[in-house]
Amino acid sequence: MEALEAFKSFKNAAGTYDIDEASLKEILSKFVTKSKGKSKEKTKRPPSAYMNWLNKNRQSIQEKYFEDYDGVETWDEDTVAQYYKDKGLGEPKKLKKPNMCILVSVKAGQLWKELSDDEKEKYKSKPSAEPEPKEEDKEVKKAKDVPKKKAKKVVKKGGKK
Repeated sequence: MEALEAFKSFKNAAGTYDIDEASLKEILSKFVTKSKGKSKEKTKRPPSAYMNWLNKNRQSIQEKYFEDYDGVETWDEDTVAQYYKDKGLGEPKKLKKPNMCILVSVKAGQLWKELSDDEKEKYKSKPSAEPEPKEEDKEVKKAKDVPKKKAKKVVKKGGKK
């Protein structure tokens, strides 16, 4: 609530706030604390073979299969259905102007399925030389791997209610 009190002096007759940038920074610096210590950045796993392939071929798929996209003047239900049919994309989920990203993704999925395993193998990420996890991380992992004890089932003895 202290933070709200700091802003009261900047409230105008209309009920909105007029505050200059310097004052805003000053007020916020009092209430926002910066994290201390090292930031814990997650290490990203390498992209899948499909994502590597898609990133390399996205533009060419768009140019080869959807060059006429901008030429369509009206996207009524019949036009959308026919466009999907002509491109071999199956039935559209929504009968409105399709998003180019969705069109390319659907076509890319179809093309990826048609690729041979040898061709797909070319796009697999090579394992990188990642640093060994720190001792702290190993201990945290060990603690997570320890199985929890199961609670004993309590059986009440006695008759019916």
